[in-house]
Amino acid sequence: MEKLKTGLTWFFTLALAGGIAFSGIAKFLDIESWGRRFEQFGVSSDLLLFTASFEIIGAILLLLPAAASYGAFVILVIMSVAVWAHIESGVGDPSTAAVYALIAVGLAIARLKTTWRPKF
Repeated sequence: MEKLKTGLTWFFTLALAGGIAFSGIAKFLDIESWGRRFEQFGVSSDLLLFTASFEIIGAILLLLPAAASYGAFVILVIMSVAVWAHIESGVGDPSTAAVYALIAVGLAIARLKTTWRPKF
């Protein structure tokens, strides 16, 4: 049973990290188009590079077991804002962002035991 849990955790980790990293890289490669899309959502296009950077950072952290919960939290925040932006603006479908957010919550919980914590 432990091998199944570990396998599923890694499956969802790789899937989410891949999807989020791809999204962040796509934003860097097509800044103009993504900037217009952000403005359609009612979000300043000035946040584009910030969002893209944190998507990539979140994906990288997700792949490090000791930092995976932190990466999942970063992704959860970004995807929650994305869901809000889709719903508030009426532009696009928020379902992908919502699924990513739910997977991020599950991974944050699954990785809590291995999360690095500072010693005080």
